[in-house]
Amino acid sequence: MRATIFSVVFLLASVSLSAQKNEKRFVYSNITEIGLSALNFEGFSYEATSVHGILLDKKHNLGIGIGFGFNMPHNSNVAYIPLFFNYRFYFKPEKSFSPCINLAIGGLLAEYKGGFYSSFTGGFKAGVFSFSSGISLMAVKIDDGGWIYSQSGELEGFVSDYKWYYPFGIILKWGFAF
Repeated sequence: MRATIFSVVFLLASVSLSAQKNEKRFVYSNITEIGLSALNFEGFSYEATSVHGILLDKKHNLGIGIGFGFNMPHNSNVAYIPLFFNYRFYFKPEKSFSPCINLAIGGLLAEYKGGFYSSFTGGFKAGVFSFSSGISLMAVKIDDGGWIYSQSGELEGFVSDYKWYYPFGIILKWGFAF
């Protein structure tokens, strides 16, 4: 039911933005990218994001993004869902090849816990293809606890030991921008 309501609201918003496009006010934009990042020299992160937004003018793009990522550090695996605000600036939007800068900042959900998500990248848009590279920083609380056993080997319980994990690194993303 929630998915249906979300789909209807998304469709109505898209139609509304399309109508506004004809009035030359705002233009709907979508940027969908996948990428890799090296994290703290401990492992890698795979990430896919989709930003839905508006072009304020040819150079400025504001949007709201959602994604899915998976960190694979050597000590634990953490899946996460980033929810963020996104700003892109295109230096030469009238050209088919335009360098750009990108700033994303927001939160993330990971295993029923919240966290912080951000990235600052530079790149380009060539036609509908996009590429960006830069710095990614996150903060997420992970459970580093475990099962407790007595000396005789009997199970006594589980102890949660939450620790903050700060993966940061260099990110490379590629995808499509419409």
